Amino acid sequence: RYSSRGLDGVAIQRKTTIGSASSCDIKLNVPGVTPLHATIEYHPLTRSYWLRDHSIMATTVNGHAVVGQTELVDGDLVR
Repeated sequence: RYSSRGLDGVAIQRKTTIGSASSCDIKLNVPGVTPLHATIEYHPLTRSYWLRDHSIMATTVNGHAVVGQTELVDGDLVR
């Protein structure tokens, strides 16, 4: 779950990678997660974090598939 403090206790840097690859900042070794599944990036002009989906298996935010990218807000559930 996303909050302004991070992703379920994981601090998010200006750019945080999520996936099954050992080089990812957040490693998820579960079925359906691709080597580079998604990135979360901070945009200083809007002071907000954005999630970009890189997978062929849809990343969802609050149950809705992410197409391209979406802005994250407190309480968003990322899967």
